[in-house]
Amino acid sequence: IFGAGSHPDFSAPADKVLISQTNYPIVNGLTESQVILNNASGSAQVLGYMATITPGASVKLKASYPNYYTAGSTAESRAETAKNLGWDLKTTTSQAAAYEAATGETVVTAVNADYYNMQTAQCRGYLIMEGHLIQTHENDDWLGGDKETRAGGEPYFAVLKDGSYDIRDYGTPTDDVAEAISGPFWLLKDGKIQDGLDASYKAPRNSIGLKEDGTLVIFMAVGR
Repeated sequence: IFGAGSHPDFSAPADKVLISQTNYPIVNGLTESQVILNNASGSAQVLGYMATITPGASVKLKASYPNYYTAGSTAESRAETAKNLGWDLKTTTSQAAAYEAATGETVVTAVNADYYNMQTAQCRGYLIMEGHLIQTHENDDWLGGDKETRAGGEPYFAVLKDGSYDIRDYGTPTDDVAEAISGPFWLLKDGKIQDGLDASYKAPRNSIGLKEDGTLVIFMAVGR
């Protein structure tokens, strides 16, 4: 387990070379790392940004969506907002600023999550904030095909009410969930790379995962 001021070691995949890793301790238990990978010939650079959060870190993870956290809002007023939250597009930085204005807390790390309908701004999968279930999947089957596989069925990352983390399949009950967001598919599950992830999936990705010791890792790869 990494303590304050220490850092995670990044292992390059078999077809890549680790060019550099720069670690930035943010707060106790949270380290941000910039990782540069390339192939042996130097023709396929990938820049990675990684946040590592160890058990007991001095942070809490919160899900957010535009117009939920607003200046002057309270837990009670947000409970009412959650009942009829409209869909909207706002940048991650503006949402972080809105959260700080609403809570007086400081956002130290923020990332995008899930795919969304670019016509309506509705996210595709689970969204739970402060225990309020906004949705489990998008109701509009705008991509066509079977609704459960195209507009729903996404796994979700959850912050549980006891403060622990979990990553769950679609349909897992949410009674014990405080915060949740989705991603479109599993990359790795129970330590095994998932079938069907061919070369077309090797695109810039943002991902989230849990290690056996409870460490949470958020990794964004920029470049193919």
